[in-house]
Amino acid sequence: MVTDGDSWIEQLQSWLCQAAALDKPILGVCYGHQLMGQAFGGLAGHHLGGPEVGTVEITCTTAADNDLLFTHLPKSFAVHVTHHQTILKLPDNAVILAANQHDPHQAVRFGDRIWGVQFHPEFTAGVTRDYINQQRDALSEHEQDSTHLLKQVSNTPENNALLRRFSKICGLI
Repeated sequence: MVTDGDSWIEQLQSWLCQAAALDKPILGVCYGHQLMGQAFGGLAGHHLGGPEVGTVEITCTTAADNDLLFTHLPKSFAVHVTHHQTILKLPDNAVILAANQHDPHQAVRFGDRIWGVQFHPEFTAGVTRDYINQQRDALSEHEQDSTHLLKQVSNTPENNALLRRFSKICGLI
């Protein structure tokens, strides 16, 4: 967790600030998203609504319409999530690109070419099902029905589109 306070976490936050100054594309996923939020002046911590796990719908903000990474994505799309922590307070310069009812910071831009996503664009439906099964007890403690969550898991083709677009931005494809 970002809030664990380990020295390597503080060192990584410092490194992220140095990397941001180089104007290279950066994509932080889940933990990386939270870590960047905190490193750049915000605050990460446990989500007051409990964990968010499974396949959920997110909606892009109007800021996503002209964003280099998000402009080609639909207004709403499904993503895979598994997180207990989140960005509780955004840094001053952050721009929200996507949100849902559970988390208002599903996707954030921290600079011209620095993005954080709370969701997991690298996950498949099978991986998401595995995460739900591994967290059955924790989900139950938060009054979440893992059987229902498993039924909601679906494919998320826009996730692949997001990763391909980021690869193009980086000049990898």
